[in-house]
Amino acid sequence: MSLGGPDERNFLGGMNPMVDFLEADRYSGSPSTNFKVRAAGLQPDIFFKEKMLMKIQNDVYVAIDYSLTLDSEEVVDCSEPGKPFGFIFGGGQVIMGLEKGLEGMEQGESVKFTVEPEEGYGQPRQELFRELPRESFPGDVDLAPNMIFEGSGPQGTFRFRVESVSDDVVVADLNHPLAGQRLHFEVEVVEVREARTEELEALKNHAGCAPESCACCDTTCD
Repeated sequence: MSLGGPDERNFLGGMNPMVDFLEADRYSGSPSTNFKVRAAGLQPDIFFKEKMLMKIQNDVYVAIDYSLTLDSEEVVDCSEPGKPFGFIFGGGQVIMGLEKGLEGMEQGESVKFTVEPEEGYGQPRQELFRELPRESFPGDVDLAPNMIFEGSGPQGTFRFRVESVSDDVVVADLNHPLAGQRLHFEVEVVEVREARTEELEALKNHAGCAPESCACCDTTCD
């Protein structure tokens, strides 16, 4: 590998007027790559380091600024200014399509990509439409289709949409609000680093979704 041309003697500070060439051997390393430079008649060897940015891969911590829109161009989620969304890559905290779109990227890079329902929140499932007794709802609420309510279950609270209403029965849609939707992401990678031990331990103890983001769970962007 050539490190110069006519200015090679200046690069070496005039240490040896007989320097006619430079040679470099690459040595693999992580996260940096070492270069051992041999100059004719020059001792000792000089070492340089080229900083290599970490790529997004399993078990690294990733922080992103992002916005999420639908085919209708409605913005349904976004990171707060100055507060990028962070997660452990490959830990199941975000949808598969988001991870696929980010894999291999480095800090400072930006990307736009689309996630199909199969790698997002799936298609609506018929078994998740449930009939609930009308008396389960507040009596002073005028129920109507597409209203959103919050319920509770063994795994905590959840939100659901009213599909239809009759005198005695309310049909609730328990599918994720973005089920069946194509998701359009615009992302900037803010940080990529090795995950800390405590972060990996927390992931093991609380496996699953990162609740502060619609990239996994269901929040909306004001």
